[in-house]
Amino acid sequence: MPGTVSGGKKAAAKNKELYGDDFYRKIGQVGGKKSKGGGFAANPTLAALSGKLGGMRKNQDPNRKQVAEMKKVAKQIAALKKETRHEEAHTN
Repeated sequence: MPGTVSGGKKAAAKNKELYGDDFYRKIGQVGGKKSKGGGFAANPTLAALSGKLGGMRKNQDPNRKQVAEMKKVAKQIAALKKETRHEEAHTN
């Protein structure tokens, strides 16, 4: 049955049967080799700004007094992402 622990165990057993015992190690290697080291771990400033924006949206008052501040933070995030993409393009 899909979405259950027993179904997951059956699927894992079938994958190992069809593709070998090291199936999950192989697909993990593929993902690791394709990784470019991105994400929040590579850019803590982006992580902080994104968390700030998410918190502001979550705690936003009904009168939407924080809209201007939220737009400011969103612009900072966009600029940081653009700068990061620009740097990546020139380092590869």
